[in-house]
Amino acid sequence: MQYLFRLFLAAILSVGFAANISATPRVKRTINEKWVFFKGDVKDAEKEEFDDNKWEIVNLPHTWNVEDSEDEPYGWYRGVGFYRKKMVIESFLTDNRNLFLAFEGANQVTEVWVNGTKAGNAHIGGYTPFTYDITNLVKPGQANTFTVKVNNSHNEDIIPLSADFTFYGGVYRDVYLVSTEHAHFDMKNPGTGIFIHTQDITDKAATVIIKSNFDISGRKDIYIEHLIVNKEGVAVASNLSKVKGGSDAECKMEVKNPVLWDTETPYLYRVVSRLKDKQGNILDEVFNPLGIRRFSFDPDKGFFLNGKHVKLIGTNRHQDYLGYGNALTDDMHRYDMKLLKEMGANCLRISHYPQDPSVLEMCDRYGFICFEELPVINRITTADTFYENTVSQIKEMIIRDYNHPCIVAWNMSNEINTHYPRGNMKEEERAEYRAFISEFLGKLNDFIKSADPYRVSMVVHCFEPKDNVELGYHKADFIGYNKYKGWYEGKTEDIYQVFADYKAADTEHPFFLSEYGAQSDTRLHSFNPVRYDHSEEYQLMFLKTYLKAIMETDFVVGGTVWNLADFNSEYRSDAIPHINEKGLVTADRRLKACYYYYKTVLSKDTYVSIPYKLWSVRGGREDGSNTGVCTQSVEIFANTPKVELLLNGKLLAVKTVEEYSAVFDVPFCNGDNLLQARATGSNGTIAQDFMKVEFQLQPYEMKSGSVEFNEIAINCGSKCYFNDDAENNYLWTADRPYTKGIWGYTGGKLHRESCNVMRTLLDPLYQTQLRGLSNYRFDVAEGNYEITLLFAELNDKKENKRVFDVAINGATVLENLNVAQQYGAREAVAIRFDVTVDDSNGISIDFIRKEGETMLNGVVCRKVY
Repeated sequence: MQYLFRLFLAAILSVGFAANISATPRVKRTINEKWVFFKGDVKDAEKEEFDDNKWEIVNLPHTWNVEDSEDEPYGWYRGVGFYRKKMVIESFLTDNRNLFLAFEGANQVTEVWVNGTKAGNAHIGGYTPFTYDITNLVKPGQANTFTVKVNNSHNEDIIPLSADFTFYGGVYRDVYLVSTEHAHFDMKNPGTGIFIHTQDITDKAATVIIKSNFDISGRKDIYIEHLIVNKEGVAVASNLSKVKGGSDAECKMEVKNPVLWDTETPYLYRVVSRLKDKQGNILDEVFNPLGIRRFSFDPDKGFFLNGKHVKLIGTNRHQDYLGYGNALTDDMHRYDMKLLKEMGANCLRISHYPQDPSVLEMCDRYGFICFEELPVINRITTADTFYENTVSQIKEMIIRDYNHPCIVAWNMSNEINTHYPRGNMKEEERAEYRAFISEFLGKLNDFIKSADPYRVSMVVHCFEPKDNVELGYHKADFIGYNKYKGWYEGKTEDIYQVFADYKAADTEHPFFLSEYGAQSDTRLHSFNPVRYDHSEEYQLMFLKTYLKAIMETDFVVGGTVWNLADFNSEYRSDAIPHINEKGLVTADRRLKACYYYYKTVLSKDTYVSIPYKLWSVRGGREDGSNTGVCTQSVEIFANTPKVELLLNGKLLAVKTVEEYSAVFDVPFCNGDNLLQARATGSNGTIAQDFMKVEFQLQPYEMKSGSVEFNEIAINCGSKCYFNDDAENNYLWTADRPYTKGIWGYTGGKLHRESCNVMRTLLDPLYQTQLRGLSNYRFDVAEGNYEITLLFAELNDKKENKRVFDVAINGATVLENLNVAQQYGAREAVAIRFDVTVDDSNGISIDFIRKEGETMLNGVVCRKVY
């Protein structure tokens, strides 16, 4: 009898293999197109007969916060938005079948109605998927009305409560219809109903444990089959068993001679899971990735994958793109992962929330080690509902992404000790809150360990490790710290002391540098970079120090730069208002110099780059009278012992590469200059990179020489060059004190404030200024000129008053100028004057103080005739 039963199972299995290529009985398709949308709360909008003809037509993914999160005034809409869609449901989707409406994500409370009837309870949480069974709500073969109400209002019971990113509202990920047989794998929870883990991994074999959750609707004689299929499409293991009742089953399978998944060769098997009837017909079928790997963390030696030590280097990442908000297409998500892979990274901290499924798919394929994170950020509340909602989101995150081999840790929180619930709390209340944080983290840790005992738990902190240990905040297997020494405080070299302080405070838990970075606006460049100048050069200097420290400190598991890409943070007032500029690429994915540096360090192939690709328009003063060139430094990156640089086809120099860098003195001529970097690897492989620089040469003296003076724009109060990329990279040069024969200021000091300056896209120009200057001078020859003066009152305090006159060549052109009173604080002002020079004295601009300090944010001198 046992022999006959084995034959029977084999017959079913053979039918399964034959059906492997046939169409799946599960139908899953997007319904993203042609929804109608209204921003605001609307009475009776859920009713089937509601008139939505005047609503805006949108496609999903969609957010209602694209424009107001990027415009000048602070604030973005947090409230209710409605979506509606009318569509015919074909009968083949519903005839003797179940139909589900599945959302990949909507922020942050979502309610759904079908034909005027509520589909189920509201889903709470903006970053995890949810599904409604709409089988009994639809009208087959007829038009059906779907209504979706989304609310991204602040709610003290729902994470995140506060964070340095924008909480976009809307249905910002894909929406699907899923049609199944009555017998199907679990659709009530995220994921596929399949949970896979591996154990006992050796070179000869690996054990694969598969747990299945399903709904067989009371049917008998149901069988469950699992196939493990290699990359060539061959089944290397199979299991077929009869469902004995209930809603779950577990089986153990063996893969012989397994190919392991790792960061360099991320080999993926595919698990095919099927429900079948006794005739061998497939009732439902789902697919999951399988990466066979083992990993461990050591507090002294770092991270090990399949027994091999791996230093984890990568980035954090936000689901954010300029002009799209968080409503990215799958292709855009995948492109970000491609950028990360091409840079040479092997790690991604998926911050600060679960991201689109396409991100996890590519992390598996590219071999990234990932820490996926819950949006418990800055602060928490002590309410039971807050804890319940938090645990619900952890559960949804783990269920959805359980089978991804890229994930090795679930991160429960980020910097939740940085804010108190109220500013007026007494010290005893603060102490109680700190104790609650410790308890809260302990409970989350316990939940994570019970939900997934095969991965590690993680928590991310800032501040001092010693204090966090004493407060009981290191309640996880794996500890991350966010540190910005050299940006928000201190010097970049202080990162070494951070590492030492951690090791002194905690010898038991592995350490990871979960965030580090400095901000840069690719329009700003400096030969003398300083903290907070937002130049690419300072960001690069900062990141070089940190990367070196991570690589040479054995116990540090690794580090992830904050961030892969610049992202929106509505209340920020940096060089680009509303944007956190710490990315290795811009918000629209143009590569910064630091991206090329990481690629140079991490590349295993011969590589060379001219990194400042976005600084293609430069300018400067002649080296000397009639030399016709201006010599400026150009940094080249290479992972070879030497690198050579050619200028306009001629070899300029060969330099020794030190710490992946060589600096060349380049004599730029007026106009186009072609740079060519060339490097030869140890195996003889030649790598090259090219860049064209348009150079605007200024004369050694403004009145004479072979170079004619035409125009110069000065970024007053700054040592940075500024390229206005909205105006063909119009160049604003760094400021300087006056020198006879050329130009510059007399008196005054450099000043900068981070603030959002209204009525301009040139915020960095207006955020810096000369204060207390007495004169600005251009020693130009006779002729007709235009002088443009730029002003912005950066101090928005009403009690601070600034009044002064402006005179050009002795003639008053502005009297009692009070920018704050006449134009408003933090408003961009540009005033142009015609000036005739008919003697040898050039142009002298006097700033005559009456009350407070004089100021000037920018000046342009242009020769007309």
